[in-house]
Amino acid sequence: MRNYNEYKDSGVQWIGQIPGHWKTVRVKALLSERVDKSDTGLEEPLSMSQKYGIIPTKEMDVIPNMASTFIGAKRVFKKDLVFNKLKAHLGVFAISEYDGLVSPDYAVYTPNDRVYLPFMEYMFHTPLYIREFTKRTTGVAAGFMRLYTDGLFAIPFVYPPINEQHSIVSYLDDKCSKLDKMLEGKQKQIELLAELKQRIIADAVTHGVNPDVKMRATNISWLSEIPKHWKEQRMASLFTGEIDVNKNFEFKHAFKFNYGQLVPKNEIGDPEEYRSVYVKYSKIKAGDILINGLNLNYDFVSQRVACASSDGIITSAYVVCRPRTGVNYDYYTYLFKSMDSMKLFHGMGTGIRLTLSFKELKKQMIPIPPQSEQRAIVEFIKCKEAKFDSLTSKLQQEIESIKEYKQRLISDVVTGQIKVC
Repeated sequence: MRNYNEYKDSGVQWIGQIPGHWKTVRVKALLSERVDKSDTGLEEPLSMSQKYGIIPTKEMDVIPNMASTFIGAKRVFKKDLVFNKLKAHLGVFAISEYDGLVSPDYAVYTPNDRVYLPFMEYMFHTPLYIREFTKRTTGVAAGFMRLYTDGLFAIPFVYPPINEQHSIVSYLDDKCSKLDKMLEGKQKQIELLAELKQRIIADAVTHGVNPDVKMRATNISWLSEIPKHWKEQRMASLFTGEIDVNKNFEFKHAFKFNYGQLVPKNEIGDPEEYRSVYVKYSKIKAGDILINGLNLNYDFVSQRVACASSDGIITSAYVVCRPRTGVNYDYYTYLFKSMDSMKLFHGMGTGIRLTLSFKELKKQMIPIPPQSEQRAIVEFIKCKEAKFDSLTSKLQQEIESIKEYKQRLISDVVTGQIKVC
């Protein structure tokens, strides 16, 4: 990497030195706001996400509520720069590849011949500009803060001649594409490790860890065979769903689900503030197995099973399976997690929203290994998990390092700290 031959003060403290032939102007000298509105409302509705940029609303992962009419909505054309004013400080802005319509909470801009929009987009995504967007976001209350056009237009912007902007974008597109492929490959490795770990756990809790054991057919609808010496019983023989409500506000430590774990719901603040809500929560004990049985028809809810590591409370909407005396809750937590990964709970839900209840769950037949074998299975799984988690952690660290390098590269190139053309 090379430096430019000459640098000068940009005139902006938070930007610092820039190449001698670069210029500094306000954003308003480079962009104009498009205020066209649709007379018919018949154009394609567009939405924005941090993941995809601006795309047709119908292609969003979660489709937002649609307006009854799009007459008067803002028009967008290909190669316009579109900002979500509410989330600009989170990096939610992009160049549109579509003609269409956006909501009033979006701002649409067109460039003049002094700036190449892809260069500006790269610049705006640097930490320097994201911090500046955050500073200039204004409003009356949280949730209503916006980056208005006046605030955006007042921000200083540094840039080289237009041909150099094109060269910088070509360089970054090439480098970022290669880095993104590296990230994609490592993320795929993580997904494959997760799938392999899941398969190993599922096999262990349903077939044991002895590959030479004799098998037999079962009366369990979702499991064709189990070791010959294992038993089968209904869940009701191992768990009870008769859970007390926190009506006397005995417990104040509330939990919520977070990717297969229970985490504190309110770590800051006075629990008394939540009394009216928490007195309706269910009491849970360490070792209870909880299942998020809400909205089973929505696949985006992942890892529905968790085991309580301490006493506390949780919303009564969740299913609490309390182990009876002598039940190895570690083994059954793994078993239920495997059942969850096989989408078995989906077939047990009732009602319009497919909600799971203990009344339905307790009828289900499950495999029952001997106690000694349950302990051996848990030990085997924890050993395997540790190895998988270690590999996954290393890959995640590599991903973070690549992301940091990518961000540093973009920042250094678009601000002129290193020369690439």
